[in-house]
Amino acid sequence: MGQLLGILGSGIEVEITDLIWHCLRQSSESIAKSDPAHSQMLEGLVDLADARKPSVLKCRLDEYRSAHPHSHYANLAAAAIALADSRLNDAFGLLNSVYSKCPRNITALYALGHCCERLGREADAIAFYQDCLKFKKYLQFPRQRLAAIYFKNGQIEKTITEYQFLAAEYPDDLTILLML
Repeated sequence: MGQLLGILGSGIEVEITDLIWHCLRQSSESIAKSDPAHSQMLEGLVDLADARKPSVLKCRLDEYRSAHPHSHYANLAAAAIALADSRLNDAFGLLNSVYSKCPRNITALYALGHCCERLGREADAIAFYQDCLKFKKYLQFPRQRLAAIYFKNGQIEKTITEYQFLAAEYPDDLTILLML
């Protein structure tokens, strides 16, 4: 029973909002040289998220959107807030906007898969997780979620295939080997 729960829970233990904020912090660092003011505003949003100050964060997000109306980072930040508030449909819309502008944005793809999975739209979740892996086949979380969905639906061969790939990619991860 423990293995079953382990498979179904793999990748869920990662807090999706923290993942989005982490990616936004990295984005802020990468744009710092080309646009310091933009980077500073984005970094300020991430700092507020880390400090768990939602009311100030929402106000600053509005300011950020005004200053950078075409930045997809604003929609990622708004999606993180929506996810934290369990507003999955709102988050999905915001993430879909990011995806339409930046179809290779792995963070948006993974978060879209997460939203779809929580909304019970497993076929869509599978498609988004697979899209993540098209761009970076070594990613652990989307592959773990694919394996969990396959396992839940009785697709054992697909589950095994995903865990074999994970075991090859992460040979030192004993949890993966145990699941396999």
